[in-house]
Amino acid sequence: MATKTINRSLEDFTFNGVAVEGSSRLVRMRSNDNGNPQSEAVASYSGLWPDGGTASFTTNRTREWLEGYGSGF
Repeated sequence: MATKTINRSLEDFTFNGVAVEGSSRLVRMRSNDNGNPQSEAVASYSGLWPDGGTASFTTNRTREWLEGYGSGF
């Protein structure tokens, strides 16, 4: 099973005054157990505003390409 993994992480990153930290991972498979291309994404990020406000999110998503793979559309 051919796969490709992309890891990302943010450290000491600020955007418009908001300190953002976290990481994500994307794993792409050429062929899953059903024979279809698939990608799995896991991410967790948080933000800290200068006034002390916070926000965060965590996600885990799987996408499978069911039809049209290799057709160009």
